[in-house]
Amino acid sequence: YRPSNITVNAKGITSNSGGKISIPWSEVTKTGYISNMQASRYRTTSKIGGVAFGDYRIGTFRTSGGSTARVVAQQGKTALLVEATGKLYEFSPNQISEMTSEVAKHVPVSGWPPSGRLSDQASPESSSPTP
Repeated sequence: YRPSNITVNAKGITSNSGGKISIPWSEVTKTGYISNMQASRYRTTSKIGGVAFGDYRIGTFRTSGGSTARVVAQQGKTALLVEATGKLYEFSPNQISEMTSEVAKHVPVSGWPPSGRLSDQASPESSSPTP
């Protein structure tokens, strides 16, 4: 087990978990907070490459909706989805609220803050943030 390392700062989002991820804010096209990953079309279903142990997932995965996503996850209940340069990233750290709040300081996050209902309506397709 290796803890996920995700950094959000003025330049963008970076992670060294399962290979280097570097997403500058200028490349972010859409973001969304998913409050119920199990009912979401972004739920990971099969590993393309990486590690999956319980809810811990690091690597590239296929989603229940047929997309391919780079995943850095410590829990499987909620996620922050980021689309950048045509690629989908799924971040699900244990500190998801803190991470999403920090991201929302730089780009709009659809579905954030959560309204209290568990739904799949907060998806990257439903927001078009302008970095």
